Amino acid sequence: MKIRNGFVSNSSSSSFVLVTTKFNHEQAMSQLSEKERECIKGLVETGKKFAGMDIVVFSSWSNHGGSSWEYIEYVPEGLDAYETYDKYEALIVKNRDEVFTYNTDM
Repeated sequence: MKIRNGFVSNSSSSSFVLVTTKFNHEQAMSQLSEKERECIKGLVETGKKFAGMDIVVFSSWSNHGGSSWEYIEYVPEGLDAYETYDKYEALIVKNRDEVFTYNTDM
């Protein structure tokens, strides 16, 4: 039998957090199409501050009971929210100096 101390993840659930500067978020958004920007707006929290800096927070969760992706208010027709977020994430992490938290737990 294995005994583990500390946090233990359940493989049937996952969570994700991405925290970046407002500047980095705006740079990434400028490289997305209008439809992609509309989708991302429904996924991030703006107007937050950390250490006096304006930041943007993205977090999601999923498990057998559902997913935070189900609560996206608007996904333009013909757009895949997951692919759009992957594109946004790739743009955000290019500038690692502007990323505070980049965490996945699966």
